[in-house]
Parts: sequence; structure tokens; C-alpha cells
Amino acid sequence: MTTTLILALALTLALGMILVPAIGTIVFDQNMSGNQTMTTGVPGNMIGNMTGNMTGNMTGNMTGNMTGNMTG
Repeated sequence: MTTTLILALALTLALGMILVPAIGTIVFDQNMSGNQTMTTGVPGNMIGNMTGNMTGNMTGNMTGNMTGNMTG
């Protein structure tokens, strides 16, 4: 029971650490390229923030649901 919970948490953290920096790097590269103006960089930042928040919420909810299901 405890081992499964620890594995679930480790998997969730690993996915979060992989996805969020990758998304941030892509948005950062797009903003740093000289082809984009300031106005086109704003939607890129919004998308990056939304994606990061969604990823965080998904991983948090998954962990909570998995923990609840295993303990219940």
C-alpha cells in the first residue's frame, strides 16, 4: 500500500518536472527569436502560464485521486 503510494507520487513528480521545463523552454525560445514582436510574445507567455498551471493542477489532482482510491 505505502509502496504504491510512493511510486505514484514519484511518477507524478517526474512527469511534472519533465513537462513544465520543456514547455517553458519552448515558449522562451519563441519569445527570444527576433522574428516576433512584443505583441506576439504576449500570447506565448499566456499559453506558457496556462499550460504550466494545467500541468500542475492535473498532476495534483491525479495524485489526490490515486491516493484516495488506494487508501479507500
